[in-house]
Amino acid sequence: MALLSNQLPAQEKREEKKPHRSPLLSVCFSAVFPGGGQLYTQKYFRAAAFAGGLGYLGYCYNREDQAAIGNPDQDDYNYHNERRRTYKWWFIGAWTMSLADAYVDAHMFKFDQHSEPELSLQVTPGSVALVKRF
Repeated sequence: MALLSNQLPAQEKREEKKPHRSPLLSVCFSAVFPGGGQLYTQKYFRAAAFAGGLGYLGYCYNREDQAAIGNPDQDDYNYHNERRRTYKWWFIGAWTMSLADAYVDAHMFKFDQHSEPELSLQVTPGSVALVKRF
């Protein structure tokens, strides 16, 4: 019995030393640099996707802005102005999703995705059982 009680604190200490990520810091990184929060939480593909997507939307907004500024034709100006507003809203939506994704990734950083579920279906030859792990 003494052996078990000595092993429990060591096991708890190992679990506490798992790396963690601050959700606030993750959101701040993502707010300053597109994909920064995803880099912080080690989601490299998502970081590239958000950085590329936000960069593209920013480029499209700037292109339409330049086409709208000083355009003497009112119909042409209205066309580019409408597209500029559309790109602005898409940028704001993608940027907000980037912040939310960084926040959730930081909270889920320590989550073990390979752990066994507490309730599982066990199939053996001739029987099927629902098993609850305690």
